[in-house]
Amino acid sequence: MEIQFECLKNLGIDISESKRRIKRFRKYLSNEKLRENYNGDYKSYLKFKHWKKFRENYFKNHTRTCYCCFEDATELHHNNYNHLFRETYKDVVPLCRECHEEVHTYIINENEFNLENGHELYRQYLNNRIDT
Repeated sequence: MEIQFECLKNLGIDISESKRRIKRFRKYLSNEKLRENYNGDYKSYLKFKHWKKFRENYFKNHTRTCYCCFEDATELHHNNYNHLFRETYKDVVPLCRECHEEVHTYIINENEFNLENGHELYRQYLNNRIDT
């Protein structure tokens, strides 16, 4: 394949976009293979190289501020689990450990709210608690 690219390059054809597309496609196929082997255990998902790399890149490119309390964020909260292995930065919210636990244990589990608005509800709760 590299020889084909070299020939195109010699003809003056820009191959950088083609290489980027191929790289994205290979990554997509790799993630699809991971999805096929995923057994549904979310804790094991957090140990996948894909998730660790995604998390690392997120914190390289975004502030480490907790969405709820504005302290140092150490974790990412999924708004939903629909895009596992294909997350975008819009699928997650940075939270500190304490807020992440509160969102899952109190907001979502005890009150049966969904993942998508759990962090919003907890932020509102904290703001109301501070204001009063």
